[in-house]
Amino acid sequence: TAPVESKDTSETEEADDSAKPDAFEGLSGRERREAEIAAMMESLDENPAYNKYIAPADDANGDADNGVRAAAASANPAAANSGNNCKSTPAISNGHGLPVTRTAPFTSSASAVATPSDPRPGGGRSISALSLDPAGSRFVTGCTDTNIRLYDFNGMDASQNAFREVTVEEGHPIVALCHSNTGDRMLVGTTSAQPMVLDRDGREIIQFAKGDVYVTDMSRTIGHTATITDVAWHPLERDIVMTASIDGSARLWNLASGATAFKKLKCDKVYRAKNARGIRTAVTAC
Repeated sequence: TAPVESKDTSETEEADDSAKPDAFEGLSGRERREAEIAAMMESLDENPAYNKYIAPADDANGDADNGVRAAAASANPAAANSGNNCKSTPAISNGHGLPVTRTAPFTSSASAVATPSDPRPGGGRSISALSLDPAGSRFVTGCTDTNIRLYDFNGMDASQNAFREVTVEEGHPIVALCHSNTGDRMLVGTTSAQPMVLDRDGREIIQFAKGDVYVTDMSRTIGHTATITDVAWHPLERDIVMTASIDGSARLWNLASGATAFKKLKCDKVYRAKNARGIRTAVTAC
């Protein structure tokens, strides 16, 4: 085969750059810098232009899909040659119209179809909550079968099964879960009124107190009185969390200095929600 000559394009690029007019010609030092900043600020007011992504139409021979895969392989040859178990998928997910390159099915994450002869935990139940730790090494799913499943990407084998399954609260499906900003703990909310804090391996640290259901003023109860709808960890404070409930309140909890009652954590602050008519309404997110 004849040798392929490679041409240095640096001289061409320099020529193109030199051909461009200098908008700040004649200015130097501080004046030039101020002019550059002013031009940049003016550009922020311009209307951005977006090019809508159009998926290539698949023909009978699948040339479009092959082209997408070839482009992905050329962009990242190491990933294309890796011996993983991920399955290739079309360039666009039909459900949401989002670009999808690969999928990794987790067979034990309640994705199977439930039948009377299939008593597996999570069989046919839906996944109701997801959380990825800040380091990106662990992935947790919550399911309507009351269990959470913990996956460790670093130690995952070819079966892609969860390394641990934990029943958070018997009889109460998982509603929401999130990792702490340091990744060492998880906050889990269920259909009960008592969220729970677990360590990164799923062991219970503390459960939140339940308020008095006969007290109508939510600011006078030590905890939620109805089903939890959402949980969230403070993005900066490692011991502050928030929960929301259909009881019409959102609550802040201090894991470090919060008071306890019968070994259950009492809330630190209460935020009551009302609609335009002044009637108590459910809080669906926090």
